[in-house]
Formats: sequence, C-alpha cells, structure tokens
Amino acid sequence: MMMSARTKEIIQMVIAEREYITIKEIAAGMGISERTVYREIPEVTRVLGEYEITLETVSKKGIRIIRKGKNIQKLLQDLNDKIRVQVVDPKERLHLILFRLLHEKEFLKTEALAIDLKTSLPTIRNDLKKAGKAAGDYHLSLIQKKGEGIMLQGPQIEKDHLLIHALMQSVEIQDLYLWLEGEFEKSNLLLEEMEAYGYREIFMEFHKIFQNFGGWLEKKTLYLEDISYLEMIFFMALMVRHHQEGNEMEVREYQMEEIKPDEQILAGEIREKIQSRFQIELTGGEERYLNWVVHTTVASHPGETALEANPEMRIRVSEFVKRVEESMGIYLSRDQKLMDGLIIHIDKALKRTRSGMSISNPIIREIEKDYEQLFDIVKTSVREAFPEDYFPEDEIGYLVLYFAVSLDNITKKTFRILVVCSSGMGSSKMLASRLEREIPEIYVRKIVSLIGLGKEDLNEYDLILSTVPLYLDSSDYLKVSPLLNPQELEMVKEKIRRHKHKTLKRIGARERHAGKWESMDGMLALSQLNEFTRYSLTLLEDFSVIDLEAGTDMETTYQKIGQWSREIDLNLDGEELIRYYREKKTMECYFVIPSTKVGYFECFLEKIRKPALLVCHFQEEKIEEEYAGDRICSMAAMFYPKKLNFLEREFVGTITDMIIDDANVIQMMEQGDEEGIKRCLSFRFLEYIRNIV
Repeated sequence: MMMSARTKEIIQMVIAEREYITIKEIAAGMGISERTVYREIPEVTRVLGEYEITLETVSKKGIRIIRKGKNIQKLLQDLNDKIRVQVVDPKERLHLILFRLLHEKEFLKTEALAIDLKTSLPTIRNDLKKAGKAAGDYHLSLIQKKGEGIMLQGPQIEKDHLLIHALMQSVEIQDLYLWLEGEFEKSNLLLEEMEAYGYREIFMEFHKIFQNFGGWLEKKTLYLEDISYLEMIFFMALMVRHHQEGNEMEVREYQMEEIKPDEQILAGEIREKIQSRFQIELTGGEERYLNWVVHTTVASHPGETALEANPEMRIRVSEFVKRVEESMGIYLSRDQKLMDGLIIHIDKALKRTRSGMSISNPIIREIEKDYEQLFDIVKTSVREAFPEDYFPEDEIGYLVLYFAVSLDNITKKTFRILVVCSSGMGSSKMLASRLEREIPEIYVRKIVSLIGLGKEDLNEYDLILSTVPLYLDSSDYLKVSPLLNPQELEMVKEKIRRHKHKTLKRIGARERHAGKWESMDGMLALSQLNEFTRYSLTLLEDFSVIDLEAGTDMETTYQKIGQWSREIDLNLDGEELIRYYREKKTMECYFVIPSTKVGYFECFLEKIRKPALLVCHFQEEKIEEEYAGDRICSMAAMFYPKKLNFLEREFVGTITDMIIDDANVIQMMEQGDEEGIKRCLSFRFLEYIRNIV
C-alpha cells in the first residue's frame, strides 16, 4: 500500500492519542498548517477503512479512532514494515534527490529517480534544476550526459556540507536531537535513508561524546548554539567516517582569519578526544579542517571577549542597525542585547558564508510570513552594510528574529484598545478589566456605547473590541463576550503579536497626509516641505532636557522652563506659564500619558513665536495626586502659537503623536536621554517627509 509521509504521521499521532486530538494539535505537532492537515484527512480515512478502523469526528473535541485491537496492531506493524511512503512534498523530494546524487558513484538515470519517487519525469526535471542550484552553492557541479543520466561532481568535503544542509533543512532541530537520542518516532524519509547508509550510528557516537560539551565550553568563556552544536558533531563525524574508510579528505584552504588561542586549545582537546575514542591519527589536512569547524561553530561567550576583540564588527553592525532604523523610523541602537546578539551572530555567519558553507533555517517560511515587511528591510539593510558578502535568506531569517525580539520589547504598553458596548458600561468595564489583567502590555484607551462609536476617530486605536456586532469590516474589529473566553483571549493576543512586528507606522494617517500634499500645486508643495524641514531643524536645535532635583515644586519647574524659553526666543516667561497653568482647567493643558511615567504639558498662546519642545526630567519620581497617585519621572512640555496654518497644524500634530504614541520616545523621556530623544524625533520627521515624497 502507498501513502504520503504526512498521512502516515497523522495516523501514528491519532493512534498514539487514546482520546480526542484536535486538528490544531496535529498541525502543531507536525509543524504544518491546519489546512494541510484537513487535506490529508480523506486519505487517513481511506487507509484506516482498509483495516476496518473508523475515524470519529466530534465538533469542538477533535478526531479519534474507534479501536479494534487486532486491526490496530496489524496497521502499526504494516506502517513499520510494509507500507511504502509516497513523497508528495516538493522540498522533501528535492532533499531525497540530493541524497541520492551525493551517494551515486556512476551516472543516474532520471527515469529511475521518477520511478523511485513515484512522480512524473517533468517533475523530476524541474527538481533537478533546483538541485543544480543548491549544488552550485557548495562548489559542486550537476553533470548531465545524454543517454547516460546525471551525476554530482566535486570535492567530497563539499558533498558532506551539502548533505548536512539538506538534513537540517528537512528535519526540525528538536527532532534531530530526538533522533540522535533514539527517541524519534515520526516518519521522515531522509532520516530513514541516513540510517540505511549507516550515518546514524556514528552521529549518535559523537553525540554521546559531546552532549555535555556546554559546561566544558562555559569554563573557557565559549558557547555553542543548538544548531551549531549539531553542525559541529555532524562535520566531525563525517570526517572520521571518511578516515575509517581510508578516504583522505581533500581539504581546500578555507578563508579563515588566524584561529584564536582559545579556539586552538579547544580544537586540540577535541582532536585528542576523537583520536582516543576511535583509535585513529588525524592527518594534517584533517586537523586543519577540525580547526575550521571549531572556528566556524563555536563563539565567544556574550559579554566576554568577542565584543571587545572585534571593534570593526561592532562598527559594521552599528551601520547595519542604523539602516534598519532609517527604514522603520524606530530607534534600536540603544538595545544592547540586540547589538551584542547581532555582533556574535553575524561574526559566525560571515565565517560560514566566506567558507562557502550555508546554514539551514527550518522556520524560514514562517519568519517570512509573520515578519514580511521587517524581513525585506533587514535583507536590504544587511546587504548594503556588508556589500562584499552574500547573506542567504536562511541567515537573514535569523537576523530578523533578533529585531523581532527588540521590537517586542519596544512596543510594550503601546497597544491601544477601544471597547464598544451596546448601551450600559457594566459589561464593557468587566471586559476592560479582564483585558488589562490578562495582557499587561495593552491599555483600554476608551469605552464607548454603540451610539457613540460614530464620533470616534478609529485610526487612533490599534484594536477595536465589541460585545455586539458592528457595521465595520470584520478585519477591523473583534466581537467578544464580556467575560473574554480563552479562545477570544488567544484571538486578541494574536492581533497584538501581529501589530508588534509591523513598523509601527499608521498607514491610514500616512495616506491622509499624502492626499493633502498631492492635492497641492507642485511648487507650493515643495515650498511647504522646505518649511516643514525648517520647523523640524529649529525644534531639534531648541530642544533640551532639564534635569530637576528631587522635591522641585511646580512653580520652580515653570521658572526653569521660562529661562529656557528666553534662551530660544520663545517669547514666554515663567510667570506667564504659572498663570496659564492656574487659569486653565488641568485636563486642558496637562495629563499623564497612560501606562507611562511621563506627564504631558501643552501651552498654546498667540504670543508664542514658534513650536518648541522641552523635557523636564526629575531625579526622583513625583506623585501626581490629581491622577490617582500616578508616578512620573519626566514631563514633556509642548509650546506652539494659538493660530496655526495647515503646515503648522501638521507639524504640531506629528510631534504630539510622537510624544504620546511612540514607545521609543517615551522610553527616552523616562530616562532623560536628550540625544536619544533628538535622534528618535529626527527619524520620525524623516519618515514623515519620506512618506509624502
């Protein structure tokens, strides 16, 4: 009987689960989409039917088999012994073709491949084009001779590297560990081929030798990532396998800087372990290869010597991050974990790529899908920052994850939610309370009734939740119950996750701004863009952070602001500011920005000559009694003329949006970081102008 590898694995999972198992659980276990699982279910049902086993489906519970002891035992036995798996996944088929080519000493007929893989000749020919490209990346040539077939030619060491690349592309990292420990129970054709050719035994032997390697490395301030550990033991195992077979490795000269002393010592200790365990004597070429493997896979420990030892790399990575910043309008350079992680990873990545070796990234498609815009930005930026080097997309995928983590931290406390209810506020307050308790990074900005929804500018919110159906497009809001059940909570979290990894740009606002500018006469638009740029430069030149001692009262604070306003010719003094503050209703000129430790003061008078911004940073947190005891450590003060033209309104609106909504600016203000704030603002001004142009 023939079946696909997926069908076989689904049947094994359903049998192993004695109760119901959901499609979602199956998809998660196999690392595929739920839609793909659904497509396999008819085939699963057909196979089970041949053994008189029924597949039961129950709504909201999942699927399970109606057990018949002897039939199940027969099916399990056949799954292990008799049933042939048909390759239907193009990626899996490509890797099996590469495996066959890597192990053939003579020309191989394409017809034989098509028969073995149960597919058509045109499909095989298309796969061979991809195989040729993959081989080329490893300095190998796919030779085709009419009437004879195909053959892969090139150094054995490059064939080894291509073999390991195919293996790590085909199998999840965690599954490879299970395979090495003899606990992998899923169906994987490439692993079965590896076992048939005797690779598993020597791989497992090396795993036994080095599985406690981490503690040993830690003492030397070195470390290995999981994927690098697998690469290291696979490369060394293949080297020893060739040695035992009497095939001396043709080691070409790898591009490698002089090996570091600690790496040299480590390579020597590994060499002694290998020679002792396998009773062999490594050749000079094998020792050089071992040095290269250590140099390529092992890294200096984060925070230790690598960061100080490679100042040139730090400069190049800083340039790379700045390019990403400019494209996204988000300030990232102060994230030390991001910088250190990128330095270490890129240092290792360059060692690999310059040696003609590629890393595999088993989740590359998920990264491209989840972080589409970020992926394109990182790919362009890294290739501009390192023009002489080539970064394959698998490497870029890992770089994207570093930025995704950094963005995740930056966007905390910035997800703004509007809650809509039918009439009364009771149910919505219950919903708001549950949301803020379950998801700390959000804040419910407003609760409105269904009638009041029409008065709201929906572009001011990142998500709309409603306890009743709305007239909006279903993609623009989520309908939930006041109690927010677990499924609804997951939906909200998914929305937030997707929001976090966008560039934090307001697409709707950008289109509105662009529309206003496009409607202008060309000369007028250029003139006003010039004015906007002048406003931006003036505001940045005037901007300052005033550090205030603990216990400074409000009057003293405003006197300090008045002194600054005289220095920049704002035409305002401290006494006028105090009168302004006292005469205005507090909420009209001052409030605490939600979920932050920043107060916002706004002053608009006819006598003010220009827009200006100042931040007061307090040495100790102040308690704002009028705001339920909120604590603040900084206050942003915005000044502008009372009468504003179109351009001035755009400019002031842009600044206030930055202050209130931009997590980067908020963080810099809480820290009193004058240069950081200036840089954030300048990036956002540039972004605004770029979007219009």
